[in-house]
Amino acid sequence: MRIIFVASEANPWVKTGGLADVAAALPKALQRRGHDVALIMPRYDVKPILERAWPAGFGVQVPFDFRDQWSEVYYDESTGIPTFFIDAPQYFMRGKKEPYGDHDDGERFAYFCRAAVETMRILGPAPDIVQCNDWMTALVPAHIKVTYGDDPFWYGTGTLLTIHNLAFQGLFDPRDIPKFGFSPDTYRTDGGFEFNGTASMLKAGLLATDMISTVSRKYAEEIQTPEFGFKMDGLLRARSRDLEGILNGVDYDHWNPEHDEHIAAHFSVDNLEGKRACKMDLLSRFSLPWSLTGPSSEWCLGSRIRRASTSLPQRPRGSSKPERFSSSSGRVRSNTRTCSRRCATRIRTESGRSAVTTTRLRMSSRRARTFSSCRAGSSRAD
Repeated sequence: MRIIFVASEANPWVKTGGLADVAAALPKALQRRGHDVALIMPRYDVKPILERAWPAGFGVQVPFDFRDQWSEVYYDESTGIPTFFIDAPQYFMRGKKEPYGDHDDGERFAYFCRAAVETMRILGPAPDIVQCNDWMTALVPAHIKVTYGDDPFWYGTGTLLTIHNLAFQGLFDPRDIPKFGFSPDTYRTDGGFEFNGTASMLKAGLLATDMISTVSRKYAEEIQTPEFGFKMDGLLRARSRDLEGILNGVDYDHWNPEHDEHIAAHFSVDNLEGKRACKMDLLSRFSLPWSLTGPSSEWCLGSRIRRASTSLPQRPRGSSKPERFSSSSGRVRSNTRTCSRRCATRIRTESGRSAVTTTRLRMSSRRARTFSSCRAGSSRAD
């Protein structure tokens, strides 16, 4: 099959979280199975892209903001996966380390979505599957179904939208809907972009895509509940037959404690001696007592943190499980600080997202042994 991935980030180009790992590893796994795969992402002004991606020899005309705009397409295949970069300096060349957080994020990624669709039309035969990730690429299936619903080019193409984190929903001013290339009629509550008085790119994608996936069966169940559904649980329940939870795989070229450069010591399924050194290194980094013997874990943005901040005083003081919280929400950061103050010997918080810290934490957890065990029995990332 011909499969095109559309993502806002991917290793080794740009990474803020697990989305980048999946966007890098899954195409490789499918390529090994004989599929024809490619990746499309923005051309950010970051060193890996600027040094390795070169003009592909063509560009695309992008109908956006009531006029036709032009974007050159860049290309690189050094990762083994044909990767196409959409060049839009006005949106993605801003001298920033992080790809998100600008006031016009909705407009930036709406442009990227339309440019990605136009790029796919030039690349050759229509893809059998277009796989998109989170709100940043959610307008791709919306364009394929709505904008190009009568175009025979797309008749044989199926779309898949993967939810990595439902908390981020791509909210934008409804007045921008025509600017993004959609009819104002699409702003409606039932079957439209409208979401609690504003517009949501994620909702548009969830309505338009043929299939929906998320990162585990458990998360697929959770996001259909009011507690973890972030007010989209009703829509997800309505599409439950099209929703699949697929556990993320592991790319052993990257997540391998036998040779990972970010951890204090190496270990394997046959020799776990280095794992204790990794645990001690992690505890020292967060100024936690070495007497803690339980598994470490990482909690990300979501209702769990809000619940934890109110329930922790009742938790056993002798618990030996250190926690690390990561988030980008002001409210959640405040709650995690509360957790840290109340349980200073068990919990530490960290602002931002450090790939080194994440690696150290995961390689000192129980999952690291699972990685090594799986490595001994299989070398597949899927």
